[in-house]
Amino acid sequence: MAYNAMPNVSFTTDVPWTATYSTAGSGGTATFQIQSVSAYAGKDFFIEYDGKLYKGTFPADRDTADGSTTNALGLSEITNYEGSIAP
Repeated sequence: MAYNAMPNVSFTTDVPWTATYSTAGSGGTATFQIQSVSAYAGKDFFIEYDGKLYKGTFPADRDTADGSTTNALGLSEITNYEGSIAP
């Protein structure tokens, strides 16, 4: 996963939100749980999984994060890139 750290924001300054994301892939759906804090609300992130790059957005509010446990938030596959975000 890749993200830009925000200055003066840490998981100790806010109660973490846990959101569930999913993406359809060959052989089924991959599911991810990602924690963030309110300072990241609405910000984009990228995750590489199984050789594919996906874009997601952190929930805009706590209710959306909580609701994702029964209705996972979607990740969009990015198809026009070259390389890898992995080290």
